[in-house]
Amino acid sequence: MEKNSRSPRLASLRDCLCFGLILAVLFWLSVSAANAQVVPPTCSGATLKLTPDYQYFVGSAQYLSASGEAESGSLFAWLTNGTPQAVGPVAEDLLLHFDGNATGVNGETPTLAQGLAYLPGKWGLSLALPTGALLQYSTTNNLQLDQGTIEMWVALRADGTNSVYSARDHFLFQYNAPNGDFMRIDQSSSGILYVGGNVNGQWESAYGSLGSMAGWKAGDWHHLAFTYSAAFSIMSFYVDGVLTAANNEGHYIAPNPGGTTLAIGGDLYGNTAYYLIDELRISGRMADAAEIAARAQRRDAPQPNEVWLPATNVPTGTQLIYQFTPVSVTQTGVVCQTSMFAWNGIPITNAQPPSTLLPVGATSVALTVQTITNTSCAYAVGLPLPFAQMTAFDSGAGLRSQSTVITGLNPDPNFVNDVFVRCAANPDYVLHLQYRALSEANPPYPRKGNLWGWDLWLTNGLPYMSRIDLWLGATPTSNQVATLRQLNPHIRVLTSINAVENSGLPDDYYLKDVNGNSIEVWPGSYRLNLTRFYVAEYQAKFAYQTVLNTGLTVDGVFFDNFFTTQSWLTTDIYGNPIQISADDDGIPTDPTTLDAEWKAGVLHEMDTFRQLMPNAFTCGHAMDITEPGIAQSFNGISIGFDTSDVLEGRMAYPALFTTYNDWLGLALQPPVTMIESSPMAQISYGYGYSPLTSIPPSTLVFAQDYYPYVRFGLALTLMNDGFFAHEFGDTYHGNHWWYDELNFNLGYPLGPAQLIPLPGPPITNLIVNGSFEQPLSGTWGSWADTGCAVIISQQTSNAAVGTACARIDALETDGTDWHIEMAQYNRSLIAGVTYDDTFWARADTNRYISVCSQKNSPNWDNYGLYQQIWITTNWQQYTASFTATETASDARLQFFVGQTNGTVWVDDVHLNQHPPDIYRRDFNRGTVLLNATRQVQNFSLGSGFHRLTGTQAPMYEWIMDDSDPAFSTIGSWTNVDYDSGYETVLGPYYHSWAGSSHLELAPGGEADWQLSIPADDTYTISAWWPAAPQASNWTSQATFQVVSGGTVVAATNLDETTAGDQWHTIAAVPLSATNPTSVRLTSSQGICLADALHVYSASRYNNGQSAATVRLQPMDGILLQRDQPSFASPFFGAVTRYPDHLTLNVSNLTPGLSYSLQSSGNLASNSWLTLQTFSPMGFSTNLTDNPSNRTSTFYRLRSN
Repeated sequence: MEKNSRSPRLASLRDCLCFGLILAVLFWLSVSAANAQVVPPTCSGATLKLTPDYQYFVGSAQYLSASGEAESGSLFAWLTNGTPQAVGPVAEDLLLHFDGNATGVNGETPTLAQGLAYLPGKWGLSLALPTGALLQYSTTNNLQLDQGTIEMWVALRADGTNSVYSARDHFLFQYNAPNGDFMRIDQSSSGILYVGGNVNGQWESAYGSLGSMAGWKAGDWHHLAFTYSAAFSIMSFYVDGVLTAANNEGHYIAPNPGGTTLAIGGDLYGNTAYYLIDELRISGRMADAAEIAARAQRRDAPQPNEVWLPATNVPTGTQLIYQFTPVSVTQTGVVCQTSMFAWNGIPITNAQPPSTLLPVGATSVALTVQTITNTSCAYAVGLPLPFAQMTAFDSGAGLRSQSTVITGLNPDPNFVNDVFVRCAANPDYVLHLQYRALSEANPPYPRKGNLWGWDLWLTNGLPYMSRIDLWLGATPTSNQVATLRQLNPHIRVLTSINAVENSGLPDDYYLKDVNGNSIEVWPGSYRLNLTRFYVAEYQAKFAYQTVLNTGLTVDGVFFDNFFTTQSWLTTDIYGNPIQISADDDGIPTDPTTLDAEWKAGVLHEMDTFRQLMPNAFTCGHAMDITEPGIAQSFNGISIGFDTSDVLEGRMAYPALFTTYNDWLGLALQPPVTMIESSPMAQISYGYGYSPLTSIPPSTLVFAQDYYPYVRFGLALTLMNDGFFAHEFGDTYHGNHWWYDELNFNLGYPLGPAQLIPLPGPPITNLIVNGSFEQPLSGTWGSWADTGCAVIISQQTSNAAVGTACARIDALETDGTDWHIEMAQYNRSLIAGVTYDDTFWARADTNRYISVCSQKNSPNWDNYGLYQQIWITTNWQQYTASFTATETASDARLQFFVGQTNGTVWVDDVHLNQHPPDIYRRDFNRGTVLLNATRQVQNFSLGSGFHRLTGTQAPMYEWIMDDSDPAFSTIGSWTNVDYDSGYETVLGPYYHSWAGSSHLELAPGGEADWQLSIPADDTYTISAWWPAAPQASNWTSQATFQVVSGGTVVAATNLDETTAGDQWHTIAAVPLSATNPTSVRLTSSQGICLADALHVYSASRYNNGQSAATVRLQPMDGILLQRDQPSFASPFFGAVTRYPDHLTLNVSNLTPGLSYSLQSSGNLASNSWLTLQTFSPMGFSTNLTDNPSNRTSTFYRLRSN
């Protein structure tokens, strides 16, 4: 063996040891390399700056990682005087500048970047994807689905009217999950930018007409933002800082997080949006509306890892620092921070008035501002001029309170005046205010209104929408309103809020039950706690901001659900019982205390709004004009669906008419009161909260086309000066329903409505000694519950009528009105008859009393009257009308005064049968008749009138129910009511007509409806039966026969086991008024259900024929046209002479009519000089002349 030869085994062992050593070295090197690469992240460029309006501090810093690790959970802190004020995660997931590349500011790179292109952007360059291009990112660390904000700047690449945008949808952002969930920011083919998605098969969206891009121009940049929170179940979409929509379906549910990719600038499949996109940011924090509005006004590009802090959260005199702590997936870096910022406060505050609406014709506004230091201020109108070029304030120079009169404002209601204020101490800061003068609106009659139907009507175009005179709850753009005012100078446009509901607010803003749960009152909507003034103030400022968000182009706000009490809320939307704990202490709040605190809160909401917008028009739902605090706050109300209550007997007509007239007479002027009429309540309220998905389509058509209900509501409206809308009901507003009568221009009224008297016996007062001129003993009595005390007496001084009145001294009370009463007993009432309880009253302090009529023994049944009435310290006459529910001789007429201690005086009490409600009101071009009685009425008009011309309404139309006396049965039948109830959340939905139907108990029976045919005509007759679960037990061979003069003239078989809750045609058949007519129901197989018949004629109501006489059916109305227009004669009022001119007041004018003012110095010469020609908007005006060169002057007005 050679010396240096080696054993194979030893060599092998040595080789293994060497190899192992090499592996160990390699492992050590790899670990060392890894440890060398994974280093903590760093940050740089920490900055703190103020937004130009000083409303927000913005902190930012650049995240850096030498290891290339992604940012994940970096932290921020705001320090005030060295103490943390606000801390938390920055939550910036992705910020893309698109300045020539698609890399995020924190190093994020696309998972797919195909065919990218760039064009000049909002700042630097922007993304401009060509057709077929794709840009996608991983969702990891880039998208949180439970809450966040996605915002971007976008610009169209062609004008919004270009067909490229209407040809298809344009996706700006898309996320898809494997289970089918998705979320996207989209521009629909209808031109609406919105956010929408599908989660577990449920659609959710924030879609509204304010998102329209149709008016945009190519290259103009706009800010979009989508905010969302699964915890608050809210999703909102903003365009240019304005909320366009939120929670269309009442919820936000986070999509399934299983998706791995998000797409920008198009969908996931290469269908690109024809948009430029710049500065896209995805954040894991839901920004609020104020911050979104501020971001939309920014003047510089977004910076990395921004955190916005409201300046109002930082006390004046604070030293402020922004800190940023970079955090990667595995490491936390060293804090970087800004230098100290000395905050002295917003330089100019408390502008009075703030941006707001001004009176009609305003060309100036008195402005006062406060400053943080003694200084001098100046203003400019139109442009933010440098301080030296502005107009100095009138007073306060060198002080902290400055005031002036801003002059030179444009009074055009379509022009928003921009006013800019600077002060010498901080000339870089500019206060921007906006003011717009309201328009003078006085539309002709009928005056048409609409509530919450803006989006439904918008697809018909603005010229079509201009036929509406009062838009309530509108969501317009400024350009849309400007166009509408040009098309209809009389138009009023009000946006809306819910006075007592809102979404996405802190938990303590919501009313709770004793279990600490928020109270759901509408699908996905929860009641706010208005007993807390800060909640009321938030709502007021929200309403104010809603007006500002329209560019100050709307005329005011509709406040939905302006409830002044809340103790009545005892169940949630699902019928579950609840007890309110307004203090969040788990203890039920005393009802009286709750109502008092609640009322104070909602009135504070309105007072706060009125301070911000004293001239805005306000309208609402659910208020009582006689309640203190209401009349001085509101211009009107939308009286919702009381007309069907009157028609169906749940409300007396005089009660509704009084309410309507009170609102027009007592509310702020000019009034904006609307009558919302509707179909039958069983339709309006009987198909859940999404009726379009549950009501049979033919029944929806019937709801729109049952014309007697339309005519009654319209004729009632025309008896005064309100607006009219016929709508489905509370669950479906703003319908695009239009009627022949609305096309006719009546012109303007020649006077108020006139009650047409009918011959009959004199009116008898059913009250004895109602004048109190005789002693009270034997005619009037009193009662007080245990613990209460009262004295009633005759007072022979200071009476309202005559020499005596009744005095009621409530000495001890317990807060319940009926625990003390003064009453007269054993009054006689007749069921179905309407009565007026009229009396005079006053009190030692403003207060409520109640009037009531009820049985004088157990069970103390109410006979139809209970009404709370607000009385003052001055004598005033009041009337409470009611329809007696029973025929009785033991009725009491009661005055309840047990709510508070004090003295009430009552005088001249009358209880009379209400005179028949038959009215006429004359207009320039026609007249309107209203029969508000339950009897047919004939009107004799003479020559000069004819019916309108239209194709819609039948001449004769009525419904005959099985509860009618003309219905009868043969055999074994029973009365049944199949009804799923009103305002129920879940179906199935079904209804016996008017709460009654007859079920056959055994085969072989017969049901008959005797029809009273008013005139020879062809009549269509249809039958109704409910869609009840029991319908499967009914016959499929129901035989309906039309019998005229003893002969069957038509017959059909109908299947009652299916297709309920809709009308089924029996026949269209000629019938004669002279032949007895009936409809007979039988069945040879199974049992029948007999319910209601719908009957209408082939001839038309508006047939254009002469109308010397008119026969009106019960509870019906008609509009008639004059053969020749008639105009009121104007007359001169006060004449005011000045040194160089005089003014003449002229009234009784007809708006829109052209007049000439003429003068003459000598009547005998009959020589008249035309001084001016004018066409008034209102009923009166002031005219000016300079007659200084004439010793005597005569004036006259001539219509042209």
